Amino acid sequence: MRLLAGRLTYANVMATIAVFIALGTGAYAAVNLPKNSVTSKQIKNGQVKPPDLASNVRSRPFSYTAPMNTVAQTTVLNQAGYKILASCPEVAGEPNLQAAIVVPKSGSIDSLQAQTLDGTEPTPGLGRFPVTGGEPRSITGPPGQFVPVSGEVAVVSGVLTYTAPGRTALISITIRANDLDERCEISGGLIPTG
Repeated sequence: MRLLAGRLTYANVMATIAVFIALGTGAYAAVNLPKNSVTSKQIKNGQVKPPDLASNVRSRPFSYTAPMNTVAQTTVLNQAGYKILASCPEVAGEPNLQAAIVVPKSGSIDSLQAQTLDGTEPTPGLGRFPVTGGEPRSITGPPGQFVPVSGEVAVVSGVLTYTAPGRTALISITIRANDLDERCEISGGLIPTG
């Protein structure tokens, strides 16, 4: 007992009490918080990591590079009912990127942000356009529209949101038609959010 009494200081007692309070509070929160009651307000920025997310909200990255005259359509992404399709035919000696998206259900896609390399608004431009489930919908406009000026690179980057009954997704995409290297490129990510 004398050995214990020599180590029983105010600091040791307070530290032990603090540990029990911390453990008890954490256990209370784990047992008594209602399901889905933690919101983004309660989460510190940068603390939710990919393993903490459900598999249906993880980003599905995609990329495509093809030389000019690649007329066959390639499936760039095929995940959870979403597809990105691309080809790189030649139009008047320039690479002409053709890209389309296929969504699982009929709904709409909103272009939240899109910008060309020189800062101008791209065609087809910003706004909302309808999509039919299971059918390809062009995201680069009609053939011959997304073509760089001779000896240059045409680039468009944008963020699209897809909305349909019971389904939503966020799509980040960058598309390039590169006359310098005579090739087409697509890169980005798709995050199903609902």
